[in-house]
Amino acid sequence: MYDRKLLLSGKRSIQRLLLTCLAMGYSLTVFVRELPGWFIFSGVFLPVTLLLLLLIAYFRMKLKEVNKELSLANNPTEAILEYYAKCEKLKTSKRKPRSS
Repeated sequence: MYDRKLLLSGKRSIQRLLLTCLAMGYSLTVFVRELPGWFIFSGVFLPVTLLLLLLIAYFRMKLKEVNKELSLANNPTEAILEYYAKCEKLKTSKRKPRSS
């Protein structure tokens, strides 16, 4: 049903991939074993965590600013007043002053 050579080449590529992953995993475990725990905590975990918290705080502040601007821009009472002001302006501009 399937080509035998294709199946064998697929098995070989999977074996190569597995060996590469195992080799990378082995080198990673050796690297982690040699590092002290305080270095991993203070050099990797702590800065990444602080950076993420800083980004969360920054985007939260920006979101609050945008929400405030949107609430001011979409204030329905101001929109109605602006609409009526525009209508009155158009009405007055359409009327021609009578000259005596």
